[in-house]
Amino acid sequence: MASVVLYVDDDSDDLLIFKELLQDINPSIKYLHAPNGQVAFELLEELVILPDYIFLDINMPVMDGQTFLTKLRKDRRFYSIPVIVYTTSTRPSDKHLFSNLGANDYIVKPSTYVDAKIGISKLVG
Repeated sequence: MASVVLYVDDDSDDLLIFKELLQDINPSIKYLHAPNGQVAFELLEELVILPDYIFLDINMPVMDGQTFLTKLRKDRRFYSIPVIVYTTSTRPSDKHLFSNLGANDYIVKPSTYVDAKIGISKLVG
């Protein structure tokens, strides 16, 4: 069965690139996206089959990554879903914070498509 990946990010270009990356890695991966944490949480509550991975940006309107991850980890229905923070932030304090909130990994968005494909394929490939 193919993996299901939820990507939570408000940047439309990043959403498109991430979708292309997943298709290049494995065309059978099911891709879901949400523009912020609130929409992502509402989507999770409606899904019959939960995602195998959630890739999460930090800075978004309405509900940011920190608030979303905190809420997600308090909900037993979603606690076991691996969350990979996928952000442009290189600040060690952000990495430490999200690790303490229950993120499974923290990846700084690579500057090239090839590097991004290599990094993501190690997780979902």
